[in-house]
Amino acid sequence: MFKDPSTFWLGFNMKVKLLGGNPQLRQAISFAIDRWQYARLFFYSRRAQVAYGFLPPLLSSYDLQIEEAVGPTFDPNKAL
Repeated sequence: MFKDPSTFWLGFNMKVKLLGGNPQLRQAISFAIDRWQYARLFFYSRRAQVAYGFLPPLLSSYDLQIEEAVGPTFDPNKAL
C-alpha cells in the first residue's frame, strides 16, 4: 500500500470576531470533530492517519509521544 506524507488541517479565521475572540468556542469545535471519521469519509481510509501535530506520522521525525501529550481530541461531552 502506498503511503503519502501529505498533511491536511482545518483552521479558524481568527479575524472573525465570534471565533477569534472566543477560545472556548474554538476548543468546543475541536472536541466535536472526530478526526478518524473525517479521514474515513474524505480520504481513502486505509491511507489516512491522524496526526496530533504538524508532522504526519509517516515522517521519521514524528514523535509518537505527542499523542499521549495531546490526549483525546474527540470528546462530544466536552464539546457541549
